[in-house]
Amino acid sequence: SMHNMVDQGPIMVGRLKNCNLTSTLKENDKKTKKYVKNNKCGTAFQDFSKPCSTQKFDPNFDTNIEDNIKIWFNNKWPLSPVVYLNGINNVILRASMPKNVSKRYGIKLTMHGMNLTLKQMQTTLSQKAATGLLHSICILFSLSFVPASFTIYLIEDRVTGCKHLQLLSGVNWIVYWLHTYCWDLVCHALSAIICLVTLLCFQEEAYVGANSLPCMTLLILLYGWSNIPLMYPATFFFKVTSSAFVALASINISVGVLTTTTTYVLRLFEDEYLHAIKNALSNIFLIFPHFCLGDGLMKLAESYFLTTTLAAFDVKIKVNLLAWNYLGKNLVFMFVEGIIFFIAVLCYERFQRSLGFCSEQLMSLEPPTNLDEDVESERKRILDLHAENEVLIMKCLTKVYKPQKYVAVNQLCLGVDKGHCFGLIGLNGAGKTSTFKMLTGDTSITFGDATVLGHSVRDSLNSVRSRIGYCPQFDALDSKLTPAEHLKLFAYLRNIPAENIPDAVESCLKCFDLWRYRDVCASYLSGGNKRKLSTAMAILGDPQLIFLDEPTCGMDPKARRF
Repeated sequence: SMHNMVDQGPIMVGRLKNCNLTSTLKENDKKTKKYVKNNKCGTAFQDFSKPCSTQKFDPNFDTNIEDNIKIWFNNKWPLSPVVYLNGINNVILRASMPKNVSKRYGIKLTMHGMNLTLKQMQTTLSQKAATGLLHSICILFSLSFVPASFTIYLIEDRVTGCKHLQLLSGVNWIVYWLHTYCWDLVCHALSAIICLVTLLCFQEEAYVGANSLPCMTLLILLYGWSNIPLMYPATFFFKVTSSAFVALASINISVGVLTTTTTYVLRLFEDEYLHAIKNALSNIFLIFPHFCLGDGLMKLAESYFLTTTLAAFDVKIKVNLLAWNYLGKNLVFMFVEGIIFFIAVLCYERFQRSLGFCSEQLMSLEPPTNLDEDVESERKRILDLHAENEVLIMKCLTKVYKPQKYVAVNQLCLGVDKGHCFGLIGLNGAGKTSTFKMLTGDTSITFGDATVLGHSVRDSLNSVRSRIGYCPQFDALDSKLTPAEHLKLFAYLRNIPAENIPDAVESCLKCFDLWRYRDVCASYLSGGNKRKLSTAMAILGDPQLIFLDEPTCGMDPKARRF
């Protein structure tokens, strides 16, 4: 409608509320009256003070038509022709009236649009749905990097051996993964808050309105709940953190965009067969958290556009966003998937080391020949079960690396008494490190068994780990922790009383001449000082059995006497 007609001169067009005339017609009463009386042509954009002779007309123009006025309008607004026509009618009206009364009169324009047809409504909603698709892709793209980034530290933990040392120090493997999962969920929640705040700043009512904000929050949080454990299996296979991050982020983006876009495109066709395919794919794609999030975002946007479009025609509808066929299905699937994926990670962690065990019937190794006399007697003693009081017993301990079937350790038999220091000496590749890895559970035992204080490594690995200390061949240190923080952390893991931890940490630091480096990050320590720290962590808490794999490698001559 046009309201509040206010004159800006004798023949001014009134200002239009909610309308914007691209030009204000200004001219005095005399020139305008003369212009109208002469029946010449003009334009709503033209200055009436200019001669009409400057205008160019169509040669086919009918000169017999009187009162001819040409109107130029902005065609970007559908209502422009009507509004501009009403504007020039007001010009003619007021120019034709006496000056003293022209201000009192004006033409008020009221327009009512026709209702949209069903096809027009579907077209409008489809166009707005495309906006929802763009929004969902953008949010999927940003959130794809968050779960992938959580694998970086876990891969570093596994590759460097920090995870193995933590498990050896008494950390239960279930607690390890629960702690990791909970911490990653907290970090993902922070990312979700940033995402929601950004949408609030841009006033995207489709996602952060009064009704949609709780559903939007649930979608993002449950996406993290389900997708984070889906990323964990990659930590068992990747060795380079950057490769893992790029690969997982790319997979997240590809799966999310492809599944969401596929179902959207199929909806655009009116073919019933294609609609049936779309419905089937929508149910199949629910196994992917990425699709659950993308599809849920599109449904939120469609619900908002539908309600706002119908509200313009005084049609009010109420949509239950949490209904099963709306967002309820997506939310439930993501919640269940999170539980399933996390249980799958725990199962793989539990059984991965048992996969390499072989039974005696599958082994075809010949017993070692040409043994020294003392080695032969030790082997006979162990096999005859005359070694029951030793702290460590290895009986036919064997390691075969597949698929090359390389025999690293061939039926090793020996026993170590309490209070003894026993050394393994051999050439490079003789199997010393492989033996330590089998004894600490870092790799599977192909054949045979070993017992630590009566507990089998194959059957009671957790009991064995709580009784040993281990200094691996390569330093298993966190580059962001200092020597004091390393020792304090492992003191807590070894259940040393809290009141004794400061004295135990200080004693280890001074014993290995690390006191002056106690507040230096491990990444800045020299190779020798890293070996000192690894050895100090192995003996911290006085474990009953200590394994030291080349502990003095890289140390200076003085430090080797420690």
